[in-house]
Amino acid sequence: MDTAAKLLQLDSKVLSSALTHREVRVRGQEKTFANLDCNGASDSRHALCKFVYGRMFDWLVERINASMAKTSGKAATQQGQYIGILDIFGFEIFKHNSFEQLCINFTNEMLQQHFNNNTFKLEEEIYNNEGIKWDSIDFIDNQPMIELITKKRIGILPLLDEELKVPGGSDVKFLNKLIDKQKPGKDKDKHTVMVGTRVRNAFCVRHFAGKVTYDVTGFLDKNRDTLTEDLVDMLRSSQHSFLQLLYPADESVSTGQRKASLSKQFQKQLKNLMAQLYATEPHYIRKLYKRTCFEGEVV
Repeated sequence: MDTAAKLLQLDSKVLSSALTHREVRVRGQEKTFANLDCNGASDSRHALCKFVYGRMFDWLVERINASMAKTSGKAATQQGQYIGILDIFGFEIFKHNSFEQLCINFTNEMLQQHFNNNTFKLEEEIYNNEGIKWDSIDFIDNQPMIELITKKRIGILPLLDEELKVPGGSDVKFLNKLIDKQKPGKDKDKHTVMVGTRVRNAFCVRHFAGKVTYDVTGFLDKNRDTLTEDLVDMLRSSQHSFLQLLYPADESVSTGQRKASLSKQFQKQLKNLMAQLYATEPHYIRKLYKRTCFEGEVV
């Protein structure tokens, strides 16, 4: 605790109290404090690290972009003449898959759809318009997969966001609602992209690259992207010049306001990325390599 306080330039007692207590603010009433158990204090510590790192990362990206914008290439970029390189992180199937793997694999589904549209669908359209005889190429249309993840009221991410707003919401309740919404009916495609699994507290998805079983334990906490106001106030009281830059004392945005969930932020960023990709002329470089996933399995 003393080491962390020294690095953050905070009073050690203040940091200790902030991580082991939670301030309860009720309008019209005096502030009260609730004691946290070991798990709650651990969650506060993790949240504090995550948000300090997150702001530091965003600050670094802004500094790099500002530095690059001062180069002679700025004018060319403004005219739309630029080359962008997207290094796609790989599809992930581990022994234990959680919310992070779902987001990563969702991104790969969207990029695979972009590849399908540019490589197969648009080519087919050109051949048909020009009357060229050709043999149809079979490929997996992963639109049902994307709908499973994003469709309103029944998709994985919308149901996860909804569970955050429900009093007494939990990972298990989210899972039960998801299973109920995705039950195959007579009017449903028999080749459903969500399949059964015997793993407890988990659901299994048939991605274009293979089946992945996701453990829902911790899904709600990972999707809840908030930091308590008292922890933010503590960071603002730091004597560290860099923390004062990241968390200015006169910051106008109230941390008490409801923030978008992590899944909504992720979907917004991914939507912007896809819009940019569809507005450009794509070229693909396939990278072949080996990497070890677990227990010596090579993918």
